[in-house]
Amino acid sequence: MPIRIGAGRSACAYRSLAVEALELRLTLSAYYDYSIIAQTGTGLQSIASSASINEQGQVAFVANSADGQSVYVASGTSAPAIVTFSSPSSTRTYGSEIQINDSGLVAAIDGISGQRLARIWDSADPGNSTTIGRSSAPRLDTTHFDGMSNFTGITNDGQVVLAGLESPLPPDPSFWEIHLSGSFVDRRDIVSFFTEVVEYGLPPAAFFRMRAADGDKVVVSNRQDGATTLELFDITGVDTSDTLASTSAGWAEVGIRPGISDDGSVVAFVGDQGAGRAVYLSFLNEAGARETHPIVAVNAGVPLGRDAMGAAIQFSDFDLDARLGVEIFHNTGGSAERFEPGETIIVSFIGTPGKASKDNPQSNAPFLFTDQRGLWTMKVDAAWQRASGAGPVSYNNSSAIPVVQIGDTISGQVISDLGVNDPLAKVAAAQVGPADHQLSFWARSGTDDLIFRAEQLDTDNDGLFNHWEVNGIDVDQDGTIDLPLNNLTADPFKKDLFLEIDWLPDDVVSGRTFAPQAGAINDLVSAFAAAPVSNPDGSTGITVHVDAGAGLSRNLGAAPGGLQGGDLITEAGTGNHIHALYLGAAGVTLSGTDSWGRPYVTRSVDDIKDNYFGTTTNRARELAFRYAIFGDQKLSFNTATNTWSLSDSSGQAELGEFGGGSDETFAGNDLIVTVGAFPTTNTLPVPPGGVLPPATVSSWFVQGQTLIHELGHTLGLLHGGIDSITSPPATFPSLHVPSAFKPSYRSVMNYAYQLAPDASGNLVTTYSGPDPVYNDWANIRMDFVRYFDVLNNTLNLTARGLSTPPPEEVEITATAFVVSLSPTSNADFDGDGVVDGADFLAWQLGSGMATGAAREQGDADADGDVDADDLGAWRDKYGQDAGGSMLSTRAAAAGRTLSAVDAVYSAGDLSMLFYGDREADFRPLGRARWRS
Repeated sequence: MPIRIGAGRSACAYRSLAVEALELRLTLSAYYDYSIIAQTGTGLQSIASSASINEQGQVAFVANSADGQSVYVASGTSAPAIVTFSSPSSTRTYGSEIQINDSGLVAAIDGISGQRLARIWDSADPGNSTTIGRSSAPRLDTTHFDGMSNFTGITNDGQVVLAGLESPLPPDPSFWEIHLSGSFVDRRDIVSFFTEVVEYGLPPAAFFRMRAADGDKVVVSNRQDGATTLELFDITGVDTSDTLASTSAGWAEVGIRPGISDDGSVVAFVGDQGAGRAVYLSFLNEAGARETHPIVAVNAGVPLGRDAMGAAIQFSDFDLDARLGVEIFHNTGGSAERFEPGETIIVSFIGTPGKASKDNPQSNAPFLFTDQRGLWTMKVDAAWQRASGAGPVSYNNSSAIPVVQIGDTISGQVISDLGVNDPLAKVAAAQVGPADHQLSFWARSGTDDLIFRAEQLDTDNDGLFNHWEVNGIDVDQDGTIDLPLNNLTADPFKKDLFLEIDWLPDDVVSGRTFAPQAGAINDLVSAFAAAPVSNPDGSTGITVHVDAGAGLSRNLGAAPGGLQGGDLITEAGTGNHIHALYLGAAGVTLSGTDSWGRPYVTRSVDDIKDNYFGTTTNRARELAFRYAIFGDQKLSFNTATNTWSLSDSSGQAELGEFGGGSDETFAGNDLIVTVGAFPTTNTLPVPPGGVLPPATVSSWFVQGQTLIHELGHTLGLLHGGIDSITSPPATFPSLHVPSAFKPSYRSVMNYAYQLAPDASGNLVTTYSGPDPVYNDWANIRMDFVRYFDVLNNTLNLTARGLSTPPPEEVEITATAFVVSLSPTSNADFDGDGVVDGADFLAWQLGSGMATGAAREQGDADADGDVDADDLGAWRDKYGQDAGGSMLSTRAAAAGRTLSAVDAVYSAGDLSMLFYGDREADFRPLGRARWRS
């Protein structure tokens, strides 16, 4: 944008303002922590969109006072101060493309009396400068240029990039040279652009731009005669260049303001290869070959998010010629020239979404972003394939995160326009996270010009930004903290995980309860506290903060505003029992009735969240808390038949898949635990043949194991560590798939150990540490807040790039090891209201039916066949009435009968209950009762 020179508001000269006078204000946004660096009306008449930021948080910019134009430098701890001439002149102007390096040196072009000069100004010694280049008409000597552009930049090693016009004698054409210089006489020619210009004339308004980086690298865009070329020059030793994009080589458009990382290893630009504009990264890969990748595109590629119906939201446009910022975070000891696995790139750009995100259900305003033009950042990680630890390398993107959009309100300032020059920098601090960064940008609010600094720090890398943990979250930027994480004992220097738990109320019809048990929550909290995970404060472990209402909450401090968890979830409008939960769009119904004649009731987690979660915090919990619901059963979607059906799976959770050839995952934030009613058995199953003696565990073991297992999925963990290949326990040989079983992957994520002991009778109750297969704790992903695929919805269980959900990963079923008291199980085959020996005879007569079986023929679980599952249901309900209650007059007899059956199970010999060859139908099954 051009420098804005407006009418003065104050006659006083603007030299240096005290911090109190400027009233630097801190604003807590959803994603960034803002500081107002400068604002008109306090001695400044206008400010250019020239802001440049360095790692120290210093921001340099061009502004006008009543005395004239100057270059200023400010930071969050100091007010703006002039670094150029102490006495501004009304006839001296400065180019709007300036730059400050990490040492506080500022490169700027100033023009006065028909000449231009490129200078280095030192923010630590205002008013003193080093001249790098000069133009005059006529040219005075060989150190002068005939003309000079009004834009420049400076590297961290102190070299200035500039463009000068050389005019040889006619008839030779004049030409532009781009130079990288550390002093007035040290001008190294980068490239010459020949063009027909008038000798000694001023340069064209805009036909090329450049940025320099350490290591003698310069990226240059050249636009003339309707064509644009982007090249990267390396002038160390033998000069080399790479053409990154060109409209002469098939590109429809190429932007003219690329960004280059401080070390010169990555270039970012906007371009169009024919399918629409996109943001591109160009870098040397781990093998040293140059790659150019689109990371986000107009109406294509990675969605910006999902609307209320689950449809993908895309960008509708990117500013072709707005400056991009880019920084790379290299591995310790890694190559400074290449983008290697384990490294991260942060890129900033200006773009416009096609539509706004789903509304915040509490405020009825877009929750994540609007449909207005804005400044965005995106995180890109390079990773080996996790299954092999080798290539091919995948480049996995976060969602695009809004920094500021037109219409946003920051400290009471409604943003009506914005612009950038040199917008992005790392953060120089003693302790920073692996992707911490800061930005500067110019904005217009009403008639005021402002310069902002926006900072995003996550020192402990737990997905909770520092300003959230220190001050709380102001989700709608109205100046009021909606969620005071600091009062919930969050710590920016130790990893925190926040979890809210709600559940179904007691089902009075069946006499069942679904509440989480204290032991299950304690087990989770203890496992994370003991995690082999290092923190910046020198401690180990992760603090889990659980909000599950009175008596069950953990590590929440005073919980300002009261506890929010422990809500009792029922059918909306009726209060009826919910038979099944599901992750998906609301509106799924299930035909049929349960054993008590009640129509099946289903409810989506998305609908439940909108009505129960974060209702007292303006939904700010969506950015910080994971959400768990303890329910009865879940619905499972069959992609082959496009149908939903009841499942006896023990739970489900959001787990993001990058797709595009990557086997890496990203974090989710919603989960359900559906092990059915409580209490459960406290004796783990014994396999036929008595491989192990019965393993006695706490009654909440199944609940607790399922909770930590499903929570692990929201942390990016799979069932098999490197993949999802897993199996039931080795102690059940008939259910064991040898080719899939991973006994060395000792994790609660492995089905081999989730609900059963290992081959030696030991329990595995946490994630794997150093492990031959996979180290869970070293690879957990806590930053679900960076992924709009799952944030503010539970709709998208689709891998990125796929139009339909992938086949659902088979979850372990609770009924493989414990008998569910689901109302779908009815062992009263003769309908006399009692489960007794007559019902066993009915099962015996029907045993072996493969299809079309009715309940009176022994089909207890309504799956159409009569098999060992149905016998197990009869066994566990023997002596009960049809509703599942033990009849007092039969309790003693039932106890004796069940004890006898238990003994037979343990011995693995069921011949006394079978006739000949029917023994084989029952032998593979190992069960335990649902009993306290």
